[in-house]
Amino acid sequence: MDVTCQNCGAAYQLTDAVSSDGLLVQCSQCEHTFRVYPERFEEPKPSIQAELVIEKEDGTKLGLRDFAELQRKIVSRELAEDDLWVDPQGSHVRLGDHQELQSFFNLLRKATEQQPTIIISPKQNAASSPVQPPESMAFKEFWRGEEFADSSALSTDARHSKLIDPDDRIPVRVSIGKTFGLLTISCLLLAVSAFVLWRFAALGQLFVLVKSRAAQEQPVISPNAEDADKKVASILQRTAADSKAAYLDALNDLRALAKADRKSASLHIALLEIEAIICFEWSSHAPLQRSIQAGIDHWTAVAKENSALYRAGAYLALSEQRVKDAVSLAEFALRTDPAAAENHLVKGISLFVDNQLESQARSEIEAALALRPSFIRAKYYLARVAVEGQRVSAAKRLLSEILANVPDHERARRLLDQLSTQPIDHQSTRLSPLAGSTAQSWETLLRDGSLLREKGQYDLAQEKLVEALSMNTEQPTIHSELGFLYLDLQESAAAYHHFNKAIDLDQHFANAYLGLGMVSARSGQIGNALDAYSRYLALQPSGESADEVRRLVAALKTSTDHP
Repeated sequence: MDVTCQNCGAAYQLTDAVSSDGLLVQCSQCEHTFRVYPERFEEPKPSIQAELVIEKEDGTKLGLRDFAELQRKIVSRELAEDDLWVDPQGSHVRLGDHQELQSFFNLLRKATEQQPTIIISPKQNAASSPVQPPESMAFKEFWRGEEFADSSALSTDARHSKLIDPDDRIPVRVSIGKTFGLLTISCLLLAVSAFVLWRFAALGQLFVLVKSRAAQEQPVISPNAEDADKKVASILQRTAADSKAAYLDALNDLRALAKADRKSASLHIALLEIEAIICFEWSSHAPLQRSIQAGIDHWTAVAKENSALYRAGAYLALSEQRVKDAVSLAEFALRTDPAAAENHLVKGISLFVDNQLESQARSEIEAALALRPSFIRAKYYLARVAVEGQRVSAAKRLLSEILANVPDHERARRLLDQLSTQPIDHQSTRLSPLAGSTAQSWETLLRDGSLLREKGQYDLAQEKLVEALSMNTEQPTIHSELGFLYLDLQESAAAYHHFNKAIDLDQHFANAYLGLGMVSARSGQIGNALDAYSRYLALQPSGESADEVRRLVAALKTSTDHP
């Protein structure tokens, strides 16, 4: 390759291969140092009409397409620090003073300091001897941060690994472009590594969260089991009177404790048993029955072979009229703890409901009384069995004992009144009601429950209405009033159940459609709400709530048209 010194014009023949990054050489006559580039990489000078205009030291102007081309010109040493950048306003900025370009000039200065210079001979002497650097020239290599005083100290393999030419000991220069490429790749690898580590950390946190959530939801026996058992025993003592009010009080207290202690198995199982007894004795409430069954399934995995859990299942089966299942569960409870009076009682009640097992029922209930002589519920059901066996005097004696201990035991007093005023139907396990007395009773309870609900005394209202429902399950007014009560208590599922039950009993019961529309609207079921309100207006176009219903219908339609 022909090379001409830009300073003195001396011509040379360069036999070394020149890369696209160029090769730094020094004229042997005037010692001028300059860079040589291969001819095929020479680029035509752009038009001055380009976006960037650079004025060189000799006054010539160079037009560049963009800022990236300006950087390439600096890296290729076509532009120097003293060249000027002419902006559109005509002001001149020295390239070396430009903040974004200083790093490029700094790199070039470092490369010049670290890059050895090759001394070439004139053209006429090129054929006589190969080009050799002075003996005193020190070659520095920075690929791995190491420095060598002389390349002859390296083996051929080592010199290749250090990017040094083994023949003329000329280090191969790594271009700044490649350096930036390596830096870019390194940054990308670091970014990918950081992202992967972040994802693994996120997955680890998710795993810890899921594990902690599972640990919270997994029922575990409370470490303070003894304290929980004492509290439960104290609350259950209140149910000894066998009155509905006592069971409801115990239910509320157990629910409050259960909210504070999610791990006590004995506490939650006692709560399930009380709920199941209430379902069996006073109210067959479908949502509550489903909740009890879910609770039994949940705690069976923790408290295996628990007699109280079996008793809760037996009472739940009785409330759902699954007599055979109740008998089986009662037998499991008795087999688990034969010394518990409650287990004998639940088996006796289950057998009593089965008409053909009266003698066995009597035997089990008497066993319960033998274990606990003051067991009021056992005495009441033993009186029921005595009535079924035509032993009226024994039944009256037992009922009188109950009323002597618990004067406000409503079921015992009602049964005693029936025995005194009405003959017994021995073909049924259920006593026939007194003529005219039951209707008045449920009507009174319904009226009292409605007044209590209007006053906001929801617990007392619920007690009255549930008792009224236990006396007359086919009265749509009771179901409708219960629906409005549960609507006030924000229990939409229970309200929906009772409103639908009222409609099933009476297709023309307007208030049930009104309540059904309200609970549907609250649940976001706009279509069902509009249908229910339409049925109400069709039945009661001039009712006391008709204007309010029309306003609600208009509001729902507006929300549907403009979501």
